[in-house]
Amino acid sequence: MEEAGLILESQARVGKAVDIVYSVEENACFEKRSVFIEADVVGQIPSRETDHELIWVELDDAVCILSQEGHRWVLQGYRPSGRSQGGNETTPSHSS
Repeated sequence: MEEAGLILESQARVGKAVDIVYSVEENACFEKRSVFIEADVVGQIPSRETDHELIWVELDDAVCILSQEGHRWVLQGYRPSGRSQGGNETTPSHSS
């Protein structure tokens, strides 16, 4: 995840979504295709996105704060596999 600066070990694909997003800079709409994975964080590198901040939130909170409708839709249907240690399911969310 270059935006977050995380090195991930993918475990499973949990969903995909397509959103139509508007770019003010280009005055155009774009089809944004996203694939969502369940993964373990195995390392970290410096983020290249200075206008993004990675915060960890509970799954239900992520559904409320994500800006893309397709991202919220995928998380609403997501059920954790139970692999995480400690039973605390958190999801990274980006603010920009």
